[in-house]
Amino acid sequence: MSEKPEGAVPWPKTEDELLAYVRQMIAWPDGASEPGEGYGRCVYSMAYAAAAAFNYVAHVLGTTGFQASAAQLEFLSESRGMKHGFMIADANKLLYPQYDLEGDVLKWIGETRPRLATAARELLTKANGAHPEVLAHWERIAALEATP
Repeated sequence: MSEKPEGAVPWPKTEDELLAYVRQMIAWPDGASEPGEGYGRCVYSMAYAAAAAFNYVAHVLGTTGFQASAAQLEFLSESRGMKHGFMIADANKLLYPQYDLEGDVLKWIGETRPRLATAARELLTKANGAHPEVLAHWERIAALEATP
């Protein structure tokens, strides 16, 4: 079982507290009792250590909730290499008729299209042996910039 050790991710107030927690997370996978359990625990160890570091820096800087939210999105973008934007879709909205998740996605695609058109045009100038189907796709994206 790869459950989080004892409670929520802490909000370290000192570097020593943070480092102690990071060390605990690094050691946690080694304490696995079942074969393969340490492999799964590594995922949680990294996430919990990152969250504790985030909490510590937020505490030291005295960030607002808005700043913390923006930082979380920036971390996701940076860590996943999502340089042209991304969207988080809450599947819970599919349970209620007042939400239009499909419409939200289509709106986001429309808002993102100009950035993608610019990126596609840049990629076309550096094609360097890209597959013909990829080139055709980039050409379609570049041409759709003004489409609502």
